[in-house]
Amino acid sequence: MLILRRKVGEKIVIGDGIVVVVTRVSGARVTLGIEAPSAVHIVRGELRPFDEPTADKPVSVPAPIDMDSATGHGMVSTAAPNLPR
Repeated sequence: MLILRRKVGEKIVIGDGIVVVVTRVSGARVTLGIEAPSAVHIVRGELRPFDEPTADKPVSVPAPIDMDSATGHGMVSTAAPNLPR
């Protein structure tokens, strides 16, 4: 594993056409921008198991959460709200 230190605005170039830019640092949280050709598939590491389904392993997708009980993290329900008629 290569470990690099970068400041906001500094870039890392990977191969041909992939550029990672540090856009913000706030405490222990780092925000990155990734520039890559459209043919390059980019997915967050924790979602990788869901990214490539295999014939012997079904894909499981987390269910949407109800925003009334949500903490503000995770998926947002896209269901229409129950409105009075």
